[in-house]
Amino acid sequence: MVTPIKILPEISVVFKWRILCTLLLFFVDLQLAYPQERKYKQAIDSLERLLISANPDTTRVIILNSLTNYYMASNPEKGKATASDALSLARDLNYYDGQIRSLANLSFGSSITGEWAKGLDLAFQGIQLAKQHKPELEPSFSGIIGLAYQKQKNYKKILEWTLKPLHSNSFTTRSAVTERRNVPTQHDSGMLADLIFPAFQIWSCSMISSFGFVETGSIDSAFHYAIKSLDAAKDSSLPEPMTGYSYGTLAYVYMKNKQFDSSRFYFQKAKQIMEKSGGNFAVQEFNRDLAKLYSLQNQKDSVHKYASLAYEQASKMNNPLVVQDAAEMLANYYDPIDKSKALQYLRIYTLVKDSLSTVEKANQVYQLEWEVRRKEAELENARHANENRIRQNTLIGILTTVVLIAAVILYNNRQKQKTNRLLASQKTELESTLSNLKATQSQLVQSEKMASLGELTAGIAHEIQNPLNFVNNFSEVSNELIDEMLEEANKGNADEAKRIANDVKENLKKVSHHGKRADGIVKSMLQHSQTSAGQKEPTDINQLCEEYLRLSYHGLRAKDKSFIARFETSFDPTVGKINTVQQEIGRVILNLVNNAFYSINEKRQRSAPDFEGLVTVSTKNLRDRIEISVLDNGTGIPQNVLDKIFQPFFTTKPTGQGTGLGLSLSYDIVKAHGGELKVNTTEGQGTEFVVYLPK
Repeated sequence: MVTPIKILPEISVVFKWRILCTLLLFFVDLQLAYPQERKYKQAIDSLERLLISANPDTTRVIILNSLTNYYMASNPEKGKATASDALSLARDLNYYDGQIRSLANLSFGSSITGEWAKGLDLAFQGIQLAKQHKPELEPSFSGIIGLAYQKQKNYKKILEWTLKPLHSNSFTTRSAVTERRNVPTQHDSGMLADLIFPAFQIWSCSMISSFGFVETGSIDSAFHYAIKSLDAAKDSSLPEPMTGYSYGTLAYVYMKNKQFDSSRFYFQKAKQIMEKSGGNFAVQEFNRDLAKLYSLQNQKDSVHKYASLAYEQASKMNNPLVVQDAAEMLANYYDPIDKSKALQYLRIYTLVKDSLSTVEKANQVYQLEWEVRRKEAELENARHANENRIRQNTLIGILTTVVLIAAVILYNNRQKQKTNRLLASQKTELESTLSNLKATQSQLVQSEKMASLGELTAGIAHEIQNPLNFVNNFSEVSNELIDEMLEEANKGNADEAKRIANDVKENLKKVSHHGKRADGIVKSMLQHSQTSAGQKEPTDINQLCEEYLRLSYHGLRAKDKSFIARFETSFDPTVGKINTVQQEIGRVILNLVNNAFYSINEKRQRSAPDFEGLVTVSTKNLRDRIEISVLDNGTGIPQNVLDKIFQPFFTTKPTGQGTGLGLSLSYDIVKAHGGELKVNTTEGQGTEFVVYLPK
């Protein structure tokens, strides 16, 4: 606590403690013992009694500022007068904490009564004072400045000032509540104000942010901050009218979102709280807003009722903003039924509007902002001057330590030589390790290729069995037919012998067909097993895709008899042939199809056994390239690893089931062909890999 420079009549430490303890017990008593509607008046009565017996010291400043918080809701003019008394006394005592809080209260009161320029000026004075003496209180002015800009309907400025402190660690609702509950154990004259001040700033920043968002069309954000302000008001030691203001803000957001029943409910709830707790200044604003609500619903009688109430109350309390809005609605109401009254209210509306939006008011605001920037520049210049003096003193110190530095440099040189020798040794070790790592990587790449070859070989072995079965079966049938043909020839039945000879001929054609098919499969295996020379040749993409799809399926079936899946193809016949390295593109297709079958098998094992997996391979002829798609309805790829799947050695498979090189090699092969490899996935629903190859 700052020690006052002005010595006032001494009061005993015991008496000061009695005052503070009375205040603390008073707040606890309000929270636990009294009904909600009695809190407000009880608070004012208790604080006013304490003020009568308080000496003109820092405790009196605290009580005055606490009273100001309550007066602002019912009688802002009285609140401003009380805050002015607190500011004067705090300045006499050189009590910076009290000055800053008094300036905040005065700024708030000036803004809600239409004195925006004065409100901004007082807020900026408080910011400058906080920068010098209480930096932790500087962000607390954000909500107050946002309120001044709200009254001017400058919503961009609102969000500039109110959002940043809410998302920083300057203050939080939890910290405000903690300050309320955890009372300090030693005397601190700023203690009582700390019980209210942080929560008030959280409440005000959240509430004003809600207005900024709703007027800029961000309804979800407006609801979020309206509820945040309501939580801050309920879960703190703030006066009850602050809860009423928060309900009014929530009602306003509902109105903007055209949820009229909810809006009317919360406006009435806000009015009820304000009327019970003495917040008469806010009641007129809620009546004005209810009139707007009924205007949106075209309920003219209700518009007239609440606009008239708002106009009468605002005229008595000198609130030009509400007078302006109410006069405009009354002018519109009377226009079709009473032209003279409509003209009367229209004149009032015009006069108030002109007084609120004169060039002088705007110039005052801009002048204040310029003054703030100028003062900040002066502070910055003073800081630079101080830094220059520090630099000069530092240079003098540097000159006196040159000899020591030289000695340190000599020592460092010797240490550097030792370090260099150590680094050279470490470099040799690292080079050896790197060489071993490259060799290991090469082995892993070869291992991935051999794994791919093994899967392909298993598929080929399973696939080649089919034509071989045909060859064997037709050969046996043909032998039997030849025996029958010889028998018929011996009998002299030439016609029957010729018919049997024709059947033998047809069987031999089928033997030849399936033999060539087996030969083609063997050749494909040999081509895949050979090291690619990188030479491109015309390749039938549709045939290549179908061949490797079947080989993948039969290879997996050969390894796991319980494997169950369906596969389909949808080939564009106009794709034709394109120049590729057939073995490399085949390896890409095989790897993608293997991954697809693995995914649906994993999903079947994790979910119900009756899950039907499906892999679809399709091609499409685009204008300047062709598209190969491998789609499955398996487990999908989690979003948090999607960016890593093409990295070498990254795999989602369990240890021992994958090297993490399949997709990486496929990606490199497609890139080497001038194409692209992309992935579309939804976790739990499936994955699609798409290969684009240039024509």
